[in-house]
Amino acid sequence: MHAKSLMPALMLAIYTAASLPALAAQQNNSASAAMLEAAALQLEFGEVEQAGDTLERALRIEPNNPATLHHLGRVRLQQGQYEQAVALATRSNALARNDAELRKRNLQLVQAARQAMGPGVAYGAMAEVDEPTEIRVGLDKEVERGREAGIAAADQAGSPALDE
Repeated sequence: MHAKSLMPALMLAIYTAASLPALAAQQNNSASAAMLEAAALQLEFGEVEQAGDTLERALRIEPNNPATLHHLGRVRLQQGQYEQAVALATRSNALARNDAELRKRNLQLVQAARQAMGPGVAYGAMAEVDEPTEIRVGLDKEVERGREAGIAAADQAGSPALDE
């Protein structure tokens, strides 16, 4: 039973260690990016507590950095702090407006945390907070599909560009 609950966390740990350096390269703040890289190394060496501390320092520099929030959520998942993992992923999703890949990873993080909580655990406010985010993600996809369909129709009709 215990091994079953560790499997999602182990898979996420491997994924996190592999993805942190790539995301660090995308960051605007070099100090924050350096801390993301340091956290990746700490996770690689199994220093989960230190990685969490490093990511918390990065959040003090850039409190609204969705990538840092996401990775701190992954660390919290590894630490068994499932509710905090969900809260961090939800906050990251709210800030990751146009980053569909990060939003997808946030939803995966939420699902992994809920799965690790096990059946019979009441999600309480978490479900209420996360449900609008999931709805908004679905709506964003629909809006994007509509835009693409409109652009394709305009291209086929030979009409002038919409940006003019």
